[in-house]
Amino acid sequence: MKKSLLILGLLASFGIANADTTMEVTARVVGSALEVETTAVNFGEIAIDARKDTPLTEGKIAVSGDAGRKVQVQIYDTFNGLAGNGGSTVKLTNPNTESWRALEYTPKFIVNGSEMSAQELQDTGITLSSSGTQEINVAGSLYAPNNVIIGDYSAQMTIRVAYKM
Repeated sequence: MKKSLLILGLLASFGIANADTTMEVTARVVGSALEVETTAVNFGEIAIDARKDTPLTEGKIAVSGDAGRKVQVQIYDTFNGLAGNGGSTVKLTNPNTESWRALEYTPKFIVNGSEMSAQELQDTGITLSSSGTQEINVAGSLYAPNNVIIGDYSAQMTIRVAYKM
């Protein structure tokens, strides 16, 4: 009996008790879904050890969402991460040769007639028009070093768009 009272006394002194409370979880929806459509950049043909400063067909990134909202645009390429950042290039490769034998594409992004770097598209962002759209023209220059082989070259750029908070 003394043992039971001692255990009950110890449990009481440590304050074993239950308490229930609630925690609220909140969120605010700030924008409709964003839509992004792209058109490819096409340089056509280029000679070995030559540079082309204008593509045959400029590319486009068309963004749709909430009118007047600012969006962040991130552009990545397969090899280098953020494209066009700090003078980096996008590497166009040929599936039949080593990746170091690549064409060097330096992208240029134009929004409303003004050039923006990939870093500015990410950090500053762009504002969607009163109709909720904005286009980014994609141009740039292409260089074919003297170590490339004849053939078709391509690269994939990933475009990630999100509302800027």
